[in-house]
Amino acid sequence: DAALRYSMVDMTLNNGLGDVSILDYTLLPIGQVIGTKVAITKSCNGVNIIAKLNTGQRFATIQIDADGHIHTQPLYSESGTNLPIRAYQQIERTGISFMKTSPNGKLLAIATNNGVELHDIDPCNGMLSNARIIDTTQSFGVCFSPNNQYLYTTRKEYQTGYTQSSEIMQWDVSDPTNLNQIRQSGYQVMVNSVYYWPYSNLYLSSYMGSIAVGPDGKLYIASDTKYLYDEPAQ
Repeated sequence: DAALRYSMVDMTLNNGLGDVSILDYTLLPIGQVIGTKVAITKSCNGVNIIAKLNTGQRFATIQIDADGHIHTQPLYSESGTNLPIRAYQQIERTGISFMKTSPNGKLLAIATNNGVELHDIDPCNGMLSNARIIDTTQSFGVCFSPNNQYLYTTRKEYQTGYTQSSEIMQWDVSDPTNLNQIRQSGYQVMVNSVYYWPYSNLYLSSYMGSIAVGPDGKLYIASDTKYLYDEPAQ
């Protein structure tokens, strides 16, 4: 568990070279926030920072105005699918689960140990609602496409269930109100080569974790893959 803190740099200080004007100010104290479950999204008048709290189905939203003013009093929302807190926390070797917002600021996706949770975001105050589960497989990373149409996730390889293997999935979220369509749209983009190994080797790992879209439009995935016999991912 973690805290949510910030520091501020004032570029008018130190003869224009900049200096820290606020250092390590606490917005949410230690023990309240699940460390990897923090995301930022645009709002009607600036941006919102959304953090998953370590209690129940609660989230905290910190508003930052377009002029840079930080509202230090969080807004709290209740939105969830009754997953246990353990589902959101880092366990064993899967401490690579994240949550991300869509570019248009309307959706938030969370990779959990029990699957992928999707929430609606209020465009102004950043509060969450309408939580639903789109996938029940242990998941690690989430990322929306630039056009908001697709959600990409990394998860434990579904068919074999190997703890070492993982795969990239694509979900069509162009109609976020149609839960059945989203679930049925799941498409396997890539599976790691551990899928083809004849046995599970505990000394080898092939998790694909955080996933993001680069400036070139390509997907980039953090992975600790160690390939056997130099076999490439499939």
